[in-house]
Amino acid sequence: MKLLVKILILISVLMIGFNIFQINWNTPNWNENIIALIGIISASCALILILILMVSNKISEKTKK
Repeated sequence: MKLLVKILILISVLMIGFNIFQINWNTPNWNENIIALIGIISASCALILILILMVSNKISEKTKK
């Protein structure tokens, strides 16, 4: 489980980085950059959910002891 979570965190950070480089910073037009922005937002949401899962697992391990 720990390895899977680390892999998912790495994938979501890489997706955020990739989509940041897809944005056209010279002519910031909303219509041209919408897909990259959606990708950044969705990868950020996935990262937050994975971090919540990690905290939840740590709490459940401490309550079992």
